[in-house]
Amino acid sequence: PSCSEIRQRTQEVFGQRPCLWQVQTTQAVLHGNQDVVSISATGSGKTLTFWMPLLFRSQGVQIVIAPLNILGTQNVHSLQKFRIPAIALTGETATHENFKAIEEGQYRVIMTNPETLMKEGGGFESLWKNNSFASRIVSIVWDEAHCISRWGDFRPEYKLAGRLRYFIPSSIPYFVTSATLPTTVLDDIKDILQLRKQTAYIHRSNDRPNIHLSVREIQHPLHSFLDLGFLIPNNPPHGWKPPKFLIFFDNISESLRVTWFNAEMTPEFREEHTIQLAEGDVLFGLCCTDSFGMGIDLPDIKLVIQWQMTRDLCSLWQRLGRGARNPNLQATAVIFVESKFFDRNRLKKAENKEKRALKEAEKKRSAMDVAKNQPVPKKTRTMGFGDGNCSGRPAEPLTTEQAVGLQSETDSAVLETQETMSATERQEKMRLDALRTVAYCKKVMNGGQRVKKGGDELEPAEDDFVNAATRHFRCYRRPVMLYFGSIEHASQHFECDPSKPAGCTCCKIQQPEICCELCSPAFFRYFAHIHISKQLPMLSRSRLKDYSAGTQDMELKNTLHTFRKDATIHKFGLAHLSEFGPSIVMSNDVLQRIVDCAHHQKIKTKGELIKETKWGGAEEYWKEVLALISSATPTTST
Repeated sequence: PSCSEIRQRTQEVFGQRPCLWQVQTTQAVLHGNQDVVSISATGSGKTLTFWMPLLFRSQGVQIVIAPLNILGTQNVHSLQKFRIPAIALTGETATHENFKAIEEGQYRVIMTNPETLMKEGGGFESLWKNNSFASRIVSIVWDEAHCISRWGDFRPEYKLAGRLRYFIPSSIPYFVTSATLPTTVLDDIKDILQLRKQTAYIHRSNDRPNIHLSVREIQHPLHSFLDLGFLIPNNPPHGWKPPKFLIFFDNISESLRVTWFNAEMTPEFREEHTIQLAEGDVLFGLCCTDSFGMGIDLPDIKLVIQWQMTRDLCSLWQRLGRGARNPNLQATAVIFVESKFFDRNRLKKAENKEKRALKEAEKKRSAMDVAKNQPVPKKTRTMGFGDGNCSGRPAEPLTTEQAVGLQSETDSAVLETQETMSATERQEKMRLDALRTVAYCKKVMNGGQRVKKGGDELEPAEDDFVNAATRHFRCYRRPVMLYFGSIEHASQHFECDPSKPAGCTCCKIQQPEICCELCSPAFFRYFAHIHISKQLPMLSRSRLKDYSAGTQDMELKNTLHTFRKDATIHKFGLAHLSEFGPSIVMSNDVLQRIVDCAHHQKIKTKGELIKETKWGGAEEYWKEVLALISSATPTTST
């Protein structure tokens, strides 16, 4: 079909005028003899391109593989109002009756997950053998396709997805789509899915210019979360409400310490809290994991926070993309990063290590009485990425009026700097950008091993993002755009709508009015500060002497283990305990700390339990734990 035919039909059925890239994607899918890769920003309308091909295949079927069941359920509900019959197949709904209904042509959209799709002896195996059904398949859509590369370690069915090519007819194309498919991730997907050499690529910028970026160094102990205190100010005025916010964690147990949203919550729980957050009267924010990052679409999130630097820039950009899904709104994204990842702290650590080495060498020389009269050689410093004056934190807070006044001055200064940059300086910046892009394209680091989660290293693009202030970028957004290849792609807004002098406003690549804390520092100077009173110091834990565990200590340990299992079942259900264990309620470290402190008679009150363990569940379970300690009465240390 022609561009005008696709637009007319889409407008009639879905009430939307598709942009040129959506039309081109639909034409590529309908072409049939090629795979299709579509890359576009979060919230830009990728999902609509799943359904548009159905308008031109009266009996056509689209099979969509999504990483989360909630995505399937949402799409089934949204398609109902367009009278497109759809079904979501999960472990519970993948029944013989439902597969028989699919075979009979009762559904035109089949939503499923990789586990159900690749299940040996499952219903899909018989579907592939049914020639009548297979001939109706328009394409197999891999939604949020970056998960194929990034989630294969704990979702092994993604790694096995390439086998599907041997079961389906060669005429069925793959439709691969995501907002985050950098070169390394896309190469993985090509290998895993065995994409054909003849593949159509529709690659748009994945920038979200209406999201302002900020990187902050974590100033307080991680377990205290005090850096998040700016969300709720001291003595807020009557009627005050915080901005609608999301706080993302990599670790489920951390997200559980406040109001949480993760893949282990029941569908009813997720739906209830999503509605509450959408209404904004009872619930103003959520602490969550990736199940919200890809599972919910709310238009008016004003603040997105990432707690600790995630080791995956794809996940980070997906999470930040939850902010301001309505393109007419603005949002701010704040990434709180551990101190160890900043260049200045790395340099300081290296300098301290060198000082210790020199001091040790001096001790050895003195002991051996060698070269007593020779001065110690002076330390030399190697200049590198870590050199710079960035403090990592804005100056003292300003009032809103002051910030607005300074913003125009800052913008003028930035514009003047860009205009006065010499051709040589621009050329040097382009050269450095090219070198960093090459580094981003390398698949592995550290002798062939990926950077380990929780380690002291970041992948090159993440490292540049965190340290953009002290490297040649001087902008948090630029290394991200380089990593995803978004800088190379020009806007098609004039071709999309030539009837308007300004072209199509929907697909025009906008320049951010407020880019980031480095480009627009005045905007952030009063933002996200937290001042902790010195009258409330953090109490340090007791230092405990080593001891030999006795019978009573082991009994207490076993009793605490039984307690945390029962608490996990009561709060989350038996299935969660079976799959993930009881550590979500009480970690092994906390359990052992309680036993050790009880042995030394250090825990007798709620306050002592909190002080000695820093346990997030102490507020909820302190009475039960104190009772267990009291009944066990471990022997007193000597």
